[in-house]
Amino acid sequence: MCIYKVWSTHDLGGTPHDNVKWPTSLKEMPKWASPVEAFTSLDPEVYPWVAPGVSWNGDFKSSLFGLLFNGKPGQKLYVTFHVGFEYKTPAGQVETKWNDVLQKWENVTSNGLIGYALSEPLAASTIEFK
Repeated sequence: MCIYKVWSTHDLGGTPHDNVKWPTSLKEMPKWASPVEAFTSLDPEVYPWVAPGVSWNGDFKSSLFGLLFNGKPGQKLYVTFHVGFEYKTPAGQVETKWNDVLQKWENVTSNGLIGYALSEPLAASTIEFK
């Protein structure tokens, strides 16, 4: 699956976020707001494409439409591209998960929900509304 994470310099109401600091490397993630995440599986229509791509329909559209529709001149989006897969550990079993805050692996009891294993960002881009 392909995962796009999108941070906006403004909230959906158009108010700029405070302390916007643009990342300077792929390893650095924005801290001024939480990202909007768009997940997509590769549809057969994109198999012949020479770059990762997604159809605009479905989950991808519903995840990002609000950001794009409400964009204001001067607003910027920081977009990262990841690949990954879904997994499910049965409820009650122990699984090992990465703790972003503590920066270490921890054993936790699974809640039985589907999880996602994501790569580090493979690419990043900036979109600016004019």
